Amino acid sequence: MDKISLVIKTSFRYLKKNYYLVILGVILLFGAVFLSKIYINYYQDRFYPQTYIDQVRVSDLTMAEAEKKLADNWLTTSKQLPLHIVYDPNLIEETSVELILQENFTHTMNQAMTDGKNEGFFKALAKTWQKKEFYTQATIDEEELRLALAELAERYDLDKQAASATLNYSGNPQSLIINPGADGRQLLIEESQEKIKDILKTPWLQLQANDLIVEAMIASTSAKLNQEQINKASSRAQAIIGQNFIFTAEQQRAEFTDQELIALLRFADGINQQLVDEEALIQLIENKTKDINRPAQNASFQFHRDEKDQIIVDQFIPDLKGLKVNEAALKNKILQGLIALEKGENLASISNNNQDFFHLDMISQDAAITLAQTNDFGINELIGFGESWYRGSIKSRIHNVDLTNRILNWTIVAPGEEFSFNRALGNVDSSTGYQDAYIIKDGASQLAAGGGVCQTSSTLFRALLDAGLNVTKRLPHSYRVSYYEINSQAGFDATVYSGNVDLRFINDTSGHLLLEFQSNADKLYMTVKIYGTSDGRYSEIVNYKNWGYQPALEPVYIPDPSLPPGALKQVDWASSGIKAEFTNVIRDKFGEIIREDYYYSYYHPWSAKYLQGI
Repeated sequence: MDKISLVIKTSFRYLKKNYYLVILGVILLFGAVFLSKIYINYYQDRFYPQTYIDQVRVSDLTMAEAEKKLADNWLTTSKQLPLHIVYDPNLIEETSVELILQENFTHTMNQAMTDGKNEGFFKALAKTWQKKEFYTQATIDEEELRLALAELAERYDLDKQAASATLNYSGNPQSLIINPGADGRQLLIEESQEKIKDILKTPWLQLQANDLIVEAMIASTSAKLNQEQINKASSRAQAIIGQNFIFTAEQQRAEFTDQELIALLRFADGINQQLVDEEALIQLIENKTKDINRPAQNASFQFHRDEKDQIIVDQFIPDLKGLKVNEAALKNKILQGLIALEKGENLASISNNNQDFFHLDMISQDAAITLAQTNDFGINELIGFGESWYRGSIKSRIHNVDLTNRILNWTIVAPGEEFSFNRALGNVDSSTGYQDAYIIKDGASQLAAGGGVCQTSSTLFRALLDAGLNVTKRLPHSYRVSYYEINSQAGFDATVYSGNVDLRFINDTSGHLLLEFQSNADKLYMTVKIYGTSDGRYSEIVNYKNWGYQPALEPVYIPDPSLPPGALKQVDWASSGIKAEFTNVIRDKFGEIIREDYYYSYYHPWSAKYLQGI
């Protein structure tokens, strides 16, 4: 019992002693907290110890005291404004933009003053003894910077000039010009903005004066060809000279000349890798095919009979399929053709490798009312087509071509009837509206009413060849006329004149024929279309050749007292002589030969003739 009593007494003494220690600890703790509160409250409007702004110690200072202490430092650094943006360091092209600093100084002070003071008691207490460094950064108005860069670009950017090729004269290699292009430069606005923003992430005091002179980001937009590249470009273009792409279908035609194709070429220069300007190609295709694309057209045929019971057509509208050129397919063919030419192929080999290559791919839609539904004369479909050009014609000749076509348009030829061009046309003189233009008469070209009528007869002759009709009379001109060899060869013309110089054919089909003559005075282009009933026949020109070339004769000078002495007036033009022949083979629907029509033309050499004043 005595031992137990002793242990209890000893424990009670230790407990009493620890109790005093606990009381003391609590008092000390509350004292520390109280003093810390006083300490923290003291720093509510002062910077914590170990606080630095732009490397200047502002510990224990109020906002006003710190601002006063930092004022001289800020004043010195502010003098480094503005930011200079240089377009090209080798030149003097530059602009400047004001930086924002004063507002940023105040922001930095506020950030340093409030750092940690809105956090919990213990975190705030810990902050008081940590070293805290704050730096002012320069900023810039992004919209102002963008406008400054855009203005700098507008002043000093250089438009690129891509290398290109030009063929001044079709088929003439000596007229090929390679433009090596010119270097361009472009200020990259977004990239330059990011570069400047990255630079300004560095504290203001750490920026050097050179840091505020910033080179804009510039890109080269084209590179001028060197001599080796020019030689390669020339070789590519040379392969295209004289090669015209002509795509046809449905009596429609889209021609791309060597000049147009060469203009599409682009040449790799280290930056631009395009070999063909595809945007320009698409635009060219659109321009070439805009007159081909059309909606479907319903047929209409209205007529009456005259006192001789002859059919007089009042209105004739053939049914036409709606057509839309497949521009994507045409573009691919042109690109493939250019590649083939550059590899050393020619048009013949391209066509042999793909017989449909020069077929004009189109999407078609049938008309609701066909020509066959409008009449019972057998005028159901197109069976023959001819075309010609007359660029360079004088105004009176253009008038005469148009007048001839209007007179002959919608002529009806009955089955078995022989058509005579002269008889159908009637009188050709001033009384019927014809004007003076050059004709061939008495071995010379001379002005007379009706010059240009042979444009129509020659075009009709070509339509007759295409239709495989029985031509009973055709005469070539005495000498070559340039109009009839535009997009054609010598020998496909037919001259007419009053009397027996005529173009005639027999309608050897089962139905009536309708001849449609159309001319375009703007494009100086005309067509003849023959409508009837096809019996399946088709024609083919074979064994064409020309030979016996003879140079033009020496000029002839004819004295003319009506002209001033020595004055010259050309009244006839020189032409070389040549012979030409071909055979038009007409086959039936089974491929059996119906006829073989042989045509021969002899064109005399011709001299230029001048009236000379005496």
